[in-house]
Amino acid sequence: MTNNVKKVLHIAPTPFFADRGCHIRIRGIALALEELGVDSLVCTYPIGRDVKGVQTKRTVGIPGYSKTASGPSAYKYLADVLLMFTVARQLWKYRPDILHCHLHEGLLIGWVAKLLVFRWRMPLVFDMQGSLTGELTAHGYFAGRSRFKKAFEFMERRIVALADFYFCSSEASEALLGGVFNVDPARVILVRDGVDVIDAAVATAIEPPPAGDDVATAIYTGGLTESKGIGALQEVLVEADRRNLPVKFVIVGYPNQDLQDYVIANGIQDRCVLTGQVPYEQLKQYLELADVALEPKSAGSGEASGKVVNYMAIGLPVVCFDTSNNREMLGPYGYFAESETPGAFVEQLELALSQPDDARERGLAGKERASARFSWRAGAEAIMNGYALAQSRGTTSRQDDRREKETG
Repeated sequence: MTNNVKKVLHIAPTPFFADRGCHIRIRGIALALEELGVDSLVCTYPIGRDVKGVQTKRTVGIPGYSKTASGPSAYKYLADVLLMFTVARQLWKYRPDILHCHLHEGLLIGWVAKLLVFRWRMPLVFDMQGSLTGELTAHGYFAGRSRFKKAFEFMERRIVALADFYFCSSEASEALLGGVFNVDPARVILVRDGVDVIDAAVATAIEPPPAGDDVATAIYTGGLTESKGIGALQEVLVEADRRNLPVKFVIVGYPNQDLQDYVIANGIQDRCVLTGQVPYEQLKQYLELADVALEPKSAGSGEASGKVVNYMAIGLPVVCFDTSNNREMLGPYGYFAESETPGAFVEQLELALSQPDDARERGLAGKERASARFSWRAGAEAIMNGYALAQSRGTTSRQDDRREKETG
């Protein structure tokens, strides 16, 4: 199928770049598209940091807005309105061939912006990373407000229907699109997060956590919020201490104040090193400190897990819950907890620690699997196919409109 896409405008309703999963995906896709000769422009919020090689256009500043962690924020509503006008302006100035909308807010912003500047036929593609209602539920946004939740579910269905084509990052999101939102599978492409080779030369020296020769290091990297599984991780830390496992934990992520308070309150601060936010470019050196990696996200999040790909790329054995996404990524090489309980998770961690040779073999097998199956370039090629299908869908719609006028 002919692909005429040369310029893509990405709508990122988030403080890009802030060293977390959604941002890493946007970065990876934009850079991979550039390698294929496609020019990308990311329109985003006023806060966040610029990424080398990624063209970025930000909204005007918002006084008082500084939160870069995931989760609801009162400032996001104003940021989204400002982003809508930024996108509308760039539709005229940048003249993209495709609007690539990341997250639900991005899709709604793209749809409104193209109407504002009379670009009705501009193809909209939606990059879905999970359920909006599900994420807000995980953050406690609907606590005691069931009617409000139902209103959001209705709104989410209407927003999802606006797209011409869909990308998703996991089987869970793919199932949501087909099962909940009734999207034709022919209009959906699964595009997994890719392996990102990070240049260790740009990272600073990092001191490993204090540990004896017989004490292993387990690492978690990612957001420290409920939707990322932080509640389960907290219970795992306490259970590991209760069982007196020979392991210390390095936890790379933010916001970390609540977790810091939890660690101190439970008297496990000697087992834990909380780094706070770490530049993505330095992640590799932190991962190289570890013997085993942790992914406590449950199946209910509906999200993929870019952190697992990074764990695999380093060659770390991974302890996680037994979800379809984790199975698909890790194959037979993960340590899968049989139930979504801290006890089952810690049992798999204990198994990995007690059999270091087997854990090392699983990690190396996972590294080979990641190299062979997950790359940003392969994802970008799949995305280009999706762009062509989105354009074809738009062309078909225009032809149908002309036929209706002629017969009318």
